[in-house]
Amino acid sequence: MRWDFDDGRRYVSDGKTLWIYNPAEKQVLKLRNFGEQAATANAVLESMHRLKELFDVQVVSSDPKVGHTLSLTAKAGEEQQFKQLYLDLTPSLDLAKVRLTDAFDAVTTLTFTELTLGGTVQPDVFTFVVPDGVEVIDSG
Repeated sequence: MRWDFDDGRRYVSDGKTLWIYNPAEKQVLKLRNFGEQAATANAVLESMHRLKELFDVQVVSSDPKVGHTLSLTAKAGEEQQFKQLYLDLTPSLDLAKVRLTDAFDAVTTLTFTELTLGGTVQPDVFTFVVPDGVEVIDSG
């Protein structure tokens, strides 16, 4: 996983370790054993065609000209790693936005533009190199 933000922040994971880099703070947070936490995000983003198998899905709104909003909750008996998850889809059903409320009521919103599915990405894209002069905070 790799997310690059307009303000210079960067989240990079190789599936085991997540690096959260904030250039304004000159800090990077290193989270080990990230694979388990990433499972829910991967289930959603990689399995859009299987949402009804993985989640109870409710249509919040649907307009063929504006787009669609879905609310997802974990199936009964499944561990829930978030309180609320909303997916906004374009009229052509492409992913436009994800809004996630975690167990601490923090809301994370991800907006997708110029989304391209498929293709090949080189493995080194998911390797984080700590910039000079940046403090590493290891969650250990």
